[in-house]
Parts: sequence; C-alpha cells; structure tokens
Amino acid sequence: SVAKSVGNGYPLGAVITSRAVADAFAAEGYFFSSTGGSPLSCAIGMTVLDALRDEGLQDNALRVGEHLKARLEALRDKHPLIGTVHGFGLYLGVEMVRD
Repeated sequence: SVAKSVGNGYPLGAVITSRAVADAFAAEGYFFSSTGGSPLSCAIGMTVLDALRDEGLQDNALRVGEHLKARLEALRDKHPLIGTVHGFGLYLGVEMVRD
C-alpha cells in the first residue's frame, strides 16, 4: 500500500495499476473525489516520490530488509515460537506458533 507513505504523514492516497485498467477507468470520462486534486497534496506526493528516487530509499529498504529477514530467520532457528518469516524489503511478517 502506498496510501500512507506517499504523503509522508499528509493525508494523501495513490493507486498503482496497469495501463489497461487506467485506460478503462479514463474511458468513463469522469472522476469524483471530495478531497482529490488538491495542488498541495499533489506537490507533497511528487516531493515524496522524488525523495524516494533521489535518495535510493527503495534500494536501501531492500538491502536492510534482506539483513533483517536473515536475522529473523536466525532467531527462528533458535526459538520454536517463531514459525515462517516471509515478505521482502522492510515489509516482513513473522508467524508465531504454539506447537
């Protein structure tokens, strides 16, 4: 999900989709949103996306996430309470098991 992160704390949403879906949506000819299209929101969103690109934040999240996942998997090998470790980047999940 990019709805929270794209605004960096400012209320803003985003949709990531395929060209085919975007074209089908555009063919409807209209869009309504009570809060959509704010120039300030758009400027904030573009600034956040620029920072993601310019500062290499996606690559950093992938690199740090790989390290974190490896450390969580090492903990799993020591503690039977930890089940599956899944995900990628910093979007990881840890299954906690009882038996």
